[in-house]
Amino acid sequence: RQMCIRDSIRAMLAWGVEQQLTSLNPWRDYKRLPIKKKMIMTTMADFRTVLEHCPDWLRWAFATAYALAMRPGVVELFSLTWSAFNWRFGYVQYHQGKTGRIKRVYPPQAYWHEAQARFVEDSAAGIPWVCHRRGRKVLDYNTAWRAAVAAAGMKGRGIRPYDIRHIAASEMLAAGADLAAVAAQMGHASIQT
Repeated sequence: RQMCIRDSIRAMLAWGVEQQLTSLNPWRDYKRLPIKKKMIMTTMADFRTVLEHCPDWLRWAFATAYALAMRPGVVELFSLTWSAFNWRFGYVQYHQGKTGRIKRVYPPQAYWHEAQARFVEDSAAGIPWVCHRRGRKVLDYNTAWRAAVAAAGMKGRGIRPYDIRHIAASEMLAAGADLAAVAAQMGHASIQT
């Protein structure tokens, strides 16, 4: 909304100069100042502390988000179905919520084994979602997340669910993974991102 108003004012001033109603457009050379992005200071240890206080369904959801470097939300994580898992070749393939591109991820073995056990259990119960709450699709997890953060004594530390995605990338790089491979796991088209 602010950008729209700013652009409208710039356009009006440019039109005023063009129509010779004014000789000066003070916003002609205006450039928006770059916004400093907040440094992400959440560590894996911080996240594990919060996870200890999460219900099982939310712990599994964050294990999935971490293993697949997914965006933790309704669009990606909580819409992921078991049909995205290729059990024969050991990968998960799904459409990314932000870009719509197809992403293929080869998760760690520990995650893969737990996923197989959960798949068998969920299939028997007719549950299509990888991450669910007692068989129902999760539409909101913020209340459970905030309660876990408070119970862990981490309130006010700025720990966000999305940080698990950044932690996954940092952990891959710290383990010596190639930058291009990490970018691919994250679903980024460029290593610059």
